[in-house]
Amino acid sequence: MPDLICDTSVLIALHQVSQLSILPKLGSSVIVPTAVVEELAAGRLAGYDAVDVALYPWMMVRAPTACPKLPSQATFGPGESGVIWPIMNSISPHLSARSFRKLPEKHHE
Repeated sequence: MPDLICDTSVLIALHQVSQLSILPKLGSSVIVPTAVVEELAAGRLAGYDAVDVALYPWMMVRAPTACPKLPSQATFGPGESGVIWPIMNSISPHLSARSFRKLPEKHHE
């Protein structure tokens, strides 16, 4: 199974309906970008019921290896950018609020 990269909106939505447990069934690894972890922490500090990634050992926190500024940075928050760059670097399946779908896997010839 391919890896999944999740953004803030998906984690919050699944947390609110007590369905985070489906994520490890959808991919071999569940990757959460550091910017997403920071957004969730800010939400908890503001009093929201946001996911604490540290409570889920199957969630792996990763910082993207490269995060150049996106052409339309104004439309993407740090969490979304943190999901987009690993995808662009490896074309890995992801879960995000903008597209709750799997990207095609790389084909090797």
